[in-house]
Amino acid sequence: MSSVSDFVIKNGILKKYIGSGGDVVIPEGVTAVADHAFCGCRNLTRVMIPEGVTSIGYEAFADCEKLEVVCIPNSVSTIYWGAFRNCGSLKKVTIPKGVSKIDWRLFENCCSLKQIDIQNPDIRIDDAAFDGCCGLADSDGFLIMKGVLFDYFGKGGEVTIPKTVARIASYAFYDCKALKCVAIPESVTEVSENAFKNCGELTVILPESIKKAKSAFSGCACRVQIKRWSAAVNRLMADCVLEEAFSEDYSAFPPAELLSRAVKLSKEKTWDPNAQNESAMLAALKKNAGKLSGSATDDLEQLNFLCSNRLITAKEIDAYLAEAEKREKPEIKALLLDYQNKLGAESVAKARAKKEKAKKDYEDALVERMTARDPSKGVEGLTIAVTGRLETFNNRNELKAFLADNGAKLASSLMAKVDYLIMNDPQSDSDKAQKARELGVEIITEQRFNELAGHLFSIEEATLVRYYGNGGDVVIPDGVTIIGHETFFCCNGLTSITIPGSVTSIGDGAFFGCKDLTSVTIPDTVTSIGDIAFCGCSRLTSITIPGSVTSIGDGAFSNGLFDNNSSIIIHAPAGSYAEQYAKKNNIPFVVE
Repeated sequence: MSSVSDFVIKNGILKKYIGSGGDVVIPEGVTAVADHAFCGCRNLTRVMIPEGVTSIGYEAFADCEKLEVVCIPNSVSTIYWGAFRNCGSLKKVTIPKGVSKIDWRLFENCCSLKQIDIQNPDIRIDDAAFDGCCGLADSDGFLIMKGVLFDYFGKGGEVTIPKTVARIASYAFYDCKALKCVAIPESVTEVSENAFKNCGELTVILPESIKKAKSAFSGCACRVQIKRWSAAVNRLMADCVLEEAFSEDYSAFPPAELLSRAVKLSKEKTWDPNAQNESAMLAALKKNAGKLSGSATDDLEQLNFLCSNRLITAKEIDAYLAEAEKREKPEIKALLLDYQNKLGAESVAKARAKKEKAKKDYEDALVERMTARDPSKGVEGLTIAVTGRLETFNNRNELKAFLADNGAKLASSLMAKVDYLIMNDPQSDSDKAQKARELGVEIITEQRFNELAGHLFSIEEATLVRYYGNGGDVVIPDGVTIIGHETFFCCNGLTSITIPGSVTSIGDGAFFGCKDLTSVTIPDTVTSIGDIAFCGCSRLTSITIPGSVTSIGDGAFSNGLFDNNSSIIIHAPAGSYAEQYAKKNNIPFVVE
């Protein structure tokens, strides 16, 4: 058993455990377990955390490979990322009701974890929270929680995702080369970025239900089956190599995929198959459409493609009808007769032009309204409606309270008097989006709302927890003492950051992936810079680090998580810790 001498405790914070492990009971009176407090304690088997502890720090129990039991009291409200990563013997965990988020890589590689009791039904779970937790997967290898498919540990081949899944998380099937075919059910409405990255050659059966998606198939060569191609699916498949695409509505394909499909449909190569844009390909087809009557009247799909794109002229239709009659193809003839009738109808073109004009007028009005509003008023006097999941507010009540504090109100339903509808996909064709356009209600993203409201920073007890702005030149408010973990994570629009003299530490991954960041001002009050703090900031070519800094984490300035090289030049005083760090990590150094 442990004794008081096994712990380094200051002001109620357990800074470090220096005992030999085994069964450990943390002393009463401790209010927080600090970052790395038990990290690497390989003989720790059981730990009892007393009531009164409110937070467990970053990687507090990481790499405790023999830890089997951890008792977390109800008083804990915050568990920072990686707290139990690489605890390969951990079997069961209860997350108290007061914890609002299961953070990034919290249980990474806890391969023996088979049961997790989450007492807060509204808890948010980071996509990478359970990486490598194969014990939590079902018999088919799916790790599913709260309707989200977080990871797949199956044997691959032909896989059908369960109908209980509403969202597929980032990297859920990452590098699963054994996966050959995946069928996604209609229950799925969202697929997150890189969900199927590097899965090689893959057949994908997609539903029409997907409304929210980012590039999910980077590094894949895909054959796609879907009833109708949509804007969301276009985003979903953006970075893959599309080998084939099958759809009932070929006219809805985006340019690159339309070109690829057209080449496969035609039996006569009358245009350049390597053409880079749809308009050039369509022009070539239109020029030679009359020569395709022979092959088109043998192939219903090819003829449907030509008709859908109006590539057969009124003068050519008789030749096609004659070919259909000659070849005794009644279904082809019926399609051609229907197409012939449509050629004379101009109403479709007029309706399309009217719709495009209405869309442009709507967008112009939105820009005019936003630029005309006095920015100093924020959201004062506005009525806001919301649809979809919020990222920067835990729930609708939190947003409602924020609006009330700023002289605005949350609408219970969408109506004409509403000023803005918050929707994170303004191009959505959902019923609510269409109703907003009919009522003349402007649709804005949550990001744009935060800018309008001046709700750019989340600060808790002098710690900057999250930045919600769109980037540019950002000045952190005075009074902030800690820039927290991943505060500006992948904020691509961030170009420069000014840190006030009140800040003493910069957390792990604070500016991770801010690829447009070119300028950072670090004051001489800062003493520590965390792991991967500026990792992936590819345009940050130099940084000045004051002599006050005495701790810099691993990969703080690396090019990427798996690339320890750095393209940055460190400027710092001679003999400073920053100089030692630069030399140790082969980073160019200039005496400041």
